[in-house]
Amino acid sequence: MRFSVATLFLLLIIAVVLQNIASATAAASLTIGSNYSLVSSKRISSTVYEYVYRAQLTNSGAAANNVAATLTSTPQGVTIVDGALSFGNVAAGAVVSSSDTFTVRHDRQYPFNANALAWSTTFDPTFAISGYVTTAQGVTVTVYGPQTKSTVTDAGGVFSLEGLLPGQYTVSPMQPGSVFTPVRQTVTLINQDITGLVFVPQVPEETLSDEDIERIAATPSIFIPEDQVILPNGISLRDYLLMRGITITPGNSAIASASTHRSIQLGRAIAQSTLPPTADPQQKKNDVIAAMLAQARLYACGKDNPPCTTWDHDAEKDEQGNDLPNKPAQKGLTYVYGGKDHTVRTLPTDNCTEMTYGLDCSGFIHHVAKSVGIGVIEGGVSKQRPPEAWAIPSAWQLEMKSITVTDGSNIETGDILVWPSHIGIAQRSDNFISSAGAPNRCATNINGSSGPKSYQIKGFSGPNPTSILRLVVKTPPPPAHGGTCGGGFCPLDYPFCSSFSRWWGDGSVYWMCLNSQKNFGVYPSPN
Repeated sequence: MRFSVATLFLLLIIAVVLQNIASATAAASLTIGSNYSLVSSKRISSTVYEYVYRAQLTNSGAAANNVAATLTSTPQGVTIVDGALSFGNVAAGAVVSSSDTFTVRHDRQYPFNANALAWSTTFDPTFAISGYVTTAQGVTVTVYGPQTKSTVTDAGGVFSLEGLLPGQYTVSPMQPGSVFTPVRQTVTLINQDITGLVFVPQVPEETLSDEDIERIAATPSIFIPEDQVILPNGISLRDYLLMRGITITPGNSAIASASTHRSIQLGRAIAQSTLPPTADPQQKKNDVIAAMLAQARLYACGKDNPPCTTWDHDAEKDEQGNDLPNKPAQKGLTYVYGGKDHTVRTLPTDNCTEMTYGLDCSGFIHHVAKSVGIGVIEGGVSKQRPPEAWAIPSAWQLEMKSITVTDGSNIETGDILVWPSHIGIAQRSDNFISSAGAPNRCATNINGSSGPKSYQIKGFSGPNPTSILRLVVKTPPPPAHGGTCGGGFCPLDYPFCSSFSRWWGDGSVYWMCLNSQKNFGVYPSPN
């Protein structure tokens, strides 16, 4: 792989910046001076007095957590009664008083020298997470984990969060008007700092016109029962899921499939599907389409009928028990402009200030695909539109194919429907599921008319989608005789075939045969 001079120079700058961050991480430097505050005193004998003091600690290094101090030695005439102190978490450069006191007894026959009190200090080991947001100043970077901390990138895009306890953290950048690649990174602090995280800002592409939003808001959601969603194989979604035993398991729960109205018992984790094993590409295609639709319907269940409470959240409150204005209650998942993670409250990348659990349309499609094991970038629409952008496991023998849109009648259940700045998944030729909304429509984006739900295709944003992506079985090699097959068909007429397997494509069935000379031949099936 070759890089331009400019690219190499940029990478060199990033490396130097990140190295400087790593070398700049300092340890805590804790000292207790002689500035003690007398809390109380009492006479023990004619010359001995007992004194209770509060101490002051200075941290001239990095932040330190759970700081404690022990009085280890005293001058002549001073004895220790209680020499343990606690200071809690001490920020870098801070001067703090102890949360408790220490006690000594002083024989006044000897002078008292406060500077002669010697202390030892301990604190929990802490570490730093640092990195770089390319060409982006003023980006808020937050870590979530055993602690939650935020910082803002400097003029060079550099960020560093120090004083973090060991554990797993999610690092997430946030800035109005931008989304980031990757959306977040998960790291684990064990016994050293984490350096070198890089995020690249992008401007989100997803948007609908005001006219589209008003029309969508005025159109009621058309809920389609599972038994009325017919898969391309002619079987209803409900019957197929039951027949194949396909389950949806966010967290440790699943969709119970014992009845027509299946109860949903779900956690807050990202939804995942359990697909049954099969070596049949056509069967795998049917499984994947059914599971993706089930996932999409799950995400939409908070807004469609009958509504579920899976994605409902109460408003978060401050220390006085008052609702926080920027973390409101919500029914179902919301539309979050630039939203790619529905498991945490996300600040939209527009001018809205409400943080909710939700997704934009390309984030929605990313999670629907991810739940079945297909990789596609989190956004935007232009990056999800090309068939080659969909990373499908090669063993499945499936691929995404771009289909020309006619009058909309050629839309199939499970098709990925693409508009210039929107994307969703078809339930029928006239209905699809997506997360719709628009930037700067703050109230609309979190109410019932926006977010993941069912929408009518006709007139959603123009007459029809501009393109269709369809999951298909890869076309096998063209039928041809191999080895010394003669005039019959493999494998029925060919005892030399030591093994064979079936392939599906273009409506035909083929046999792949391995002959005794270890040569492959692909033959039309006689059946």
